[in-house]
Amino acid sequence: MQKFIRVSISNQWPDDVKVIQLPNYLTGTAELWYVTWLDNRNKAAAATAAGVTAVGWDELTKALQKAFKNVAHQEVAEHKLLSRKQKIGESAEDYVYSMLDLIQDFDPCISETSKVRRIIKGLKPLHLENINPMQISTIKDVLDAIRKVAETEFFD
Repeated sequence: MQKFIRVSISNQWPDDVKVIQLPNYLTGTAELWYVTWLDNRNKAAAATAAGVTAVGWDELTKALQKAFKNVAHQEVAEHKLLSRKQKIGESAEDYVYSMLDLIQDFDPCISETSKVRRIIKGLKPLHLENINPMQISTIKDVLDAIRKVAETEFFD
């Protein structure tokens, strides 16, 4: 869905075009859900006096969220975030961007300071030792610091 939103923004699609285009981007379970949801929606609407109406973007996105964001979603997102550490062979930059994605999924309103703290905790010891003494308060500071560490590693 995040990728679709980026595509729709770059193409400047209005909501009615997004409703038409979204099914082309769905795959697997999401695609099966959409076909079933649309069929059930249209059958229910046909049975009422109002009849079938066009699908609205808000209606569709709310139905998607209801179908795929269950009660445990927040807990699962938190668990993924808390357990995420920089992997062997993973660049620090890849790790930072992966963490930013997990943070966005867990809490899009989290403060910059909290983001920085959560990201730094999971860095490899080499980066952690070199970054901790630095004055870091933003994600940009974190990225700048890990780039500096990477440059010094290269010259050793």
